[in-house]
Amino acid sequence: MTQTEIRALHPSSSTLATLEAMALLAQHTASVVHVVVPREPGVVDSARRLARRAGVELCVDLMPRTARVRFDGQAVSSAS
Repeated sequence: MTQTEIRALHPSSSTLATLEAMALLAQHTASVVHVVVPREPGVVDSARRLARRAGVELCVDLMPRTARVRFDGQAVSSAS
């Protein structure tokens, strides 16, 4: 697999940083956080991985050019 092919499987670094920050915000505040990011290859898988790591629930709506991501820190805190 070439470097270009590897890069094509992952969203941009700014999208990853945004998703990570929002997942952590949902975790630390035990709240729901919505974010809209560009629809890029790997966005949903990355959001799932970050939500799992942060221990929050996730919902993703795919739009033609964007992905609406919802990190839910409330569901986890109310289940405890």
